[in-house]
Amino acid sequence: MMNSRLLILIFAAATVFFQGAGSQAASPARRAATGRRMWPGARAASSQKAAPVPAGPTAQASAVLREDGSLAVETVLSLPEGVPGSFAVDVAGFDSLAEVGVETAGVPAVGTRLSVERSKGVAMIRWQRVPGDEKVKRKVRYVLGGAVTPGRTSDSLSWSVISPAQEFGFQAVTAFLRCPQGKATVVGGAEITALTPIEAGMALAVEKLPAGAPLRIMVSLPKGSVRSGFLWTKFMKNTGGTVVMFLLPLVSFLGLLGVFWSRGRDTVPKGSEEPAEGEILPPEIAGTVADEYVDSRDLAAAVLDMARLGFLELEYAPGHDGRAAALTVKGAKPVEGLEPHRRSLAGLLIAPDSAAGSGEGARVLDAVYAETARRGFFRENPAAERKAYTVAGVVLLCLGILCLAAGETPLRFFLGVVAGFAAPFFMARAALSAECPCMRWGLSLAAAVVLGVGFVSLEPFIGAGGVNWLSKTGTGLMLSSFFFFAFAPAMPQRTAQGSAEKARLLSHRLGLEMFLPPADKDQRDVEFQKGLPYSAVFQIRTDWVRRFAGAGAGAPLWWKRRAPDGSTEAPKPLAEVQADFLASLDLLLVRVEDLMPSGSGG
Repeated sequence: MMNSRLLILIFAAATVFFQGAGSQAASPARRAATGRRMWPGARAASSQKAAPVPAGPTAQASAVLREDGSLAVETVLSLPEGVPGSFAVDVAGFDSLAEVGVETAGVPAVGTRLSVERSKGVAMIRWQRVPGDEKVKRKVRYVLGGAVTPGRTSDSLSWSVISPAQEFGFQAVTAFLRCPQGKATVVGGAEITALTPIEAGMALAVEKLPAGAPLRIMVSLPKGSVRSGFLWTKFMKNTGGTVVMFLLPLVSFLGLLGVFWSRGRDTVPKGSEEPAEGEILPPEIAGTVADEYVDSRDLAAAVLDMARLGFLELEYAPGHDGRAAALTVKGAKPVEGLEPHRRSLAGLLIAPDSAAGSGEGARVLDAVYAETARRGFFRENPAAERKAYTVAGVVLLCLGILCLAAGETPLRFFLGVVAGFAAPFFMARAALSAECPCMRWGLSLAAAVVLGVGFVSLEPFIGAGGVNWLSKTGTGLMLSSFFFFAFAPAMPQRTAQGSAEKARLLSHRLGLEMFLPPADKDQRDVEFQKGLPYSAVFQIRTDWVRRFAGAGAGAPLWWKRRAPDGSTEAPKPLAEVQADFLASLDLLLVRVEDLMPSGSGG
């Protein structure tokens, strides 16, 4: 026979719930009829005197199934002193958790500051308790989206009244579910559990529910109990969100790999496309064809080549009396006959520092890239092609961040995405470009460690209910953007002519490394000045200078050294001014770098 205290709890709370449901309840006449026709024996039970219930936490939960398939839940808690202010909500299998609030029961306008922590399909609602609040009841309200799962012959509803993640047990629990009539079962509960069907749904009463024990009502509803049209949301929450999170990066990677395979790989030259022997390319064009980038070494080499041709002079002033060494670039003759990018570069170096605009250096870079494409060495402008993929990556990254924000992503999940994937990506790129082996191995190891930390941070949220599908889609977009950033440097494609020229330049570098200075003094000076710009491009200039200094070459006439009194010294053998000559080349490189925009490596 059903315990009398359970009958009293069900009857009393059901009367309050169904008579106070407002617009969601039936008419007054029907509410009266409902109160009269609860279940057999209810009237007799209500006339009995209630037995005292020992002090302890109690919960009165009520839920209403809405037409859109969401479940609006209100749980009134009575918490004695010493019990934490928290309530666990199972969100696994639901589309969303929304309209979360905690307020003083009976005083709707008085809300309570709260926090929601999500982990492994559970949302833990917490609020701060204050002395004396055990005398009032707290109402926890929330809405679970997508509560109904459509089936072939019937729909199903599952409501976790008390989550197994709840931090404390309850002395008594009553629950009322307003939904269409159907076969219902209770999962979990305690030894004293009563489930009773009523006209507008069902009522449940439990006594002495221990901590960690689940209390769930599962109902089989008639087919079509709620409006259809939300199946895609259900799919995205349970399966689709996780699929998209991993599918988007995979599709991006495979798509970019296919683009690189068809448009990014250098064209292999045929026999008829091999370059004819002749004059080598200008050093700045040669450097760009060799590594697909215009950098400060290439432009410094262009300055040395213009000096060799008689358009510029370099005047070096050694440091003394506490003053730093300085390099001055002067014009020797008009530069109108030079290529546009050389004219611009010469003008920037000759002009005072204050006269050079911040965008002038970028225009020089763009002009060199455009010249390489115009000469047919690249399918398209390398800088423009890299920029297109980088911009696409930035767009995906911004969309991902917006999706994460719209999905109310927990901070730990967002930091896990950034620390677990963004940081290791850039650390790996830095490791690939590092010249020091220790730095390369250190960055690689650090990237692996950070990646592991990121996975540990994300793991509690990957399962259903951890984060919603918007957050997972945002994660997929962010991961996809990293592939665009990774592929961008590799996308410029050399034509067959460019590939053949690259092979020729590599052969030319090998020739420079093995070149022996001629015995004839005039020929030795000519070869030294002719090869100096290319030695700067191929990063062998120090060896080149030392080799010719040891062979007795003279310092170029376009290079001058200023004496301490301000006069210009007479030309000397290269061996006597070797240190100052190399120092002046370093200063020239610094001057060029100062003109370049930040991140001008690409």
